[in-house]
Amino acid sequence: MKKRVIFAGLSLLLLFLFSALLLAQEETGETKSDEAKEEKARYSTLSEYLDSETAILIYDSKKLLVDIVKADGVITKKLPKTEESLEMKVRLYKDSIQSLDTMSPFQNQAHRLYNILIDPVLPELSGISRLGIVPDSGLHYLPFAALVAKLDTKNAFMPNPKFLVNDFAIFYAPTPRFMEKALKTEKSSNLGGLVIGNCRYPSGFSRLRHTSLEMKIVAEKVPGAIMLEKDRATETAFKKEVDKGPLSIIHMNTHSKIKRGNSKVSRILLTGGDGNDGNLTIAEVLEMRFDVSLLTISAPRTGLCWGKSIGFPPAFISVGADSILAPVCRIDRGVTTQLMDFFYENLKSNDKAEALRLAQEMVINLEKGKGYRRLAHPGFWAPFVLYGSYK
Repeated sequence: MKKRVIFAGLSLLLLFLFSALLLAQEETGETKSDEAKEEKARYSTLSEYLDSETAILIYDSKKLLVDIVKADGVITKKLPKTEESLEMKVRLYKDSIQSLDTMSPFQNQAHRLYNILIDPVLPELSGISRLGIVPDSGLHYLPFAALVAKLDTKNAFMPNPKFLVNDFAIFYAPTPRFMEKALKTEKSSNLGGLVIGNCRYPSGFSRLRHTSLEMKIVAEKVPGAIMLEKDRATETAFKKEVDKGPLSIIHMNTHSKIKRGNSKVSRILLTGGDGNDGNLTIAEVLEMRFDVSLLTISAPRTGLCWGKSIGFPPAFISVGADSILAPVCRIDRGVTTQLMDFFYENLKSNDKAEALRLAQEMVINLEKGKGYRRLAHPGFWAPFVLYGSYK
């Protein structure tokens, strides 16, 4: 009898606590439903800055959801669940994009991801020509431009599929807050540029091929550009030139060492001396001010982000840069030089996202008409992604 009384008392106590919790949630609005509404309301403010040709896709890979933000509002879609996790599919995609000898495994992986990430939202993208992507988790490794919309089943070894880049200009932001900042940014006028690279590297880092040619090409296409190389390409000189601002373009062609998840170790290499060691870290970037419309980093994996807003792209944007163009994986230096030639030429008459889209298509078509189109492999043209403003 005593046990029953105790049990009944505990039941009443739990019922009271549960009721009190519900009442508190009602009074404070802290329910999951209200939190979701607040999140969606925050996304809806992005609509104010969108034109009829632009849509923003905000991914939640854990919940398998995507919010589609357009000028007329926000729609949420569910992403299909598959036996193999989305994280595993991204990992397989990441491995296959670096296997440049054949595209067959890559196109299959890229098409599966297209069906998961893009196909569910296609009905909402009628009339859209520009996509802003807010990835999360492992999706930061994913250059969406290379997702395969249509397989090429005729050419088994080196197929020629239809890519997402054939339909959309693409830009990115690490979080919705960064995306709002990007959309608010206005196009800047021509204010000159800075081209730096071909540095004196420490032991363990080789001299980069094609650097001098790439720097010369960029400098010729950016009116009034200052070029710093070899002994003049010091971290100290770089900081001084940046501090003078404002600039339209900064182009860096150099080595990098990126360790995802470790902002202290990750660095961009410049020439050491004059009080600096030549290692430009994320912490040092955050102490600077970048009054620049576009910062291009032609160095492997410098386009990676981790966490919600850690990495070189969010760091540079946080301190004033409007846009960052950088790769999320390894790059082929020779093809990158050609890509940059196309990109900066296209930039004269197009916004940044469209200039990149056109440049990537131009690399894809470099060997058009040939039986073996190796350069059409996304490992050559897709690594570079545009973070921040597309304008």
